[in-house]
Amino acid sequence: MKTHTLKIAFTLAISLMTTFNSCERDSKVNSACGVENPTANLPWLKEYISSMSNSATSELTNINYYKHNSENIIEIKWRLIGIQDVPTGRLFNCNGVQLYPCGGNQPIDSCVIVLKDSELISSLWEKK
Repeated sequence: MKTHTLKIAFTLAISLMTTFNSCERDSKVNSACGVENPTANLPWLKEYISSMSNSATSELTNINYYKHNSENIIEIKWRLIGIQDVPTGRLFNCNGVQLYPCGGNQPIDSCVIVLKDSELISSLWEKK
């Protein structure tokens, strides 16, 4: 009887873990700026990824999608190796217009100020 109960409990546990894990994967946001698959359907972003995806920089780059108040923001962020691994990048609107540079020799980093009050919606791209 104990063996039968353990088999049922084990089967139930596996079923629940599978269900919760698959729900998590399916709920990943794959849209930004009002389009599905923005890395393929926002021409400027697709071109940017294509132009740098085979460079050494691509290993250190990721692209994130934020909401700041009612504004959509795409952050392209990379690390500069050899300069104390300083993160740097740019913030763009959905049309590919640069809003702010990040990092570097700015007295006040605009990106830090904007992103601290923003909600990270999803990670859109990173080299795998």
